[in-house]
Amino acid sequence: MVEQFIPKWLDALERRFPWFQIPNLGLYIVVLQSFGFLLTVIRPELNIAQRLSLDPIMILQGEWWRLFTFLAIPLSSGFWMIFVLWFIYFIFSALEAHWGAFKLTFYLFLSVLLTILFAFVFSVSVNTFTEIESTLFLAAAVMMPEYEILLFMILPVKLKWMGWLSAAFLLFQFFSGGWLYRFYLLLVFANYFIFFSGHHIFWIKQRYRSYQFRKQWKK
Repeated sequence: MVEQFIPKWLDALERRFPWFQIPNLGLYIVVLQSFGFLLTVIRPELNIAQRLSLDPIMILQGEWWRLFTFLAIPLSSGFWMIFVLWFIYFIFSALEAHWGAFKLTFYLFLSVLLTILFAFVFSVSVNTFTEIESTLFLAAAVMMPEYEILLFMILPVKLKWMGWLSAAFLLFQFFSGGWLYRFYLLLVFANYFIFFSGHHIFWIKQRYRSYQFRKQWKK
């Protein structure tokens, strides 16, 4: 049901640029995150977030690797990093199974590209992968709402409930943050809007029609 609302022009792009895909993309992200985590453990005296951050000034000075090493800044620390790595790989694998490597690569690439543009245009440093990861998690929650995972490896929770909780937290961040952060959230979630706006509009229309029907039936 959800797949039918994904824009058809993405299929045209895939036929035109079939080389633009990275199979098993989740494995590469897990390797990057593992690298960042190991650096944090082995060299705790280093400020890993600062050294790997997407810093436009340092990039212009020749540290071009920062264009992608900000994806290696670990999302967690300690024991919970094991769960984070598993969860990242699960999300990427599930989305690739539904979409194929091209759409998943495009989905991630768009958020990364817009994050880079944001950093350069506003001359700000980005030292987190959190918002980009959130776009992937919400995509998985929409695609597989009934799928259950073990939260903290103990409590079974459906992805749709975790998705609603994540969306509520993002809305709180949006309205409580400054205008620059709000703009960044809109940019980084452009991939989500492209893929799922049609689905959400259809869902709202269905709920409105159902409400109108019940309203008429009660008269």
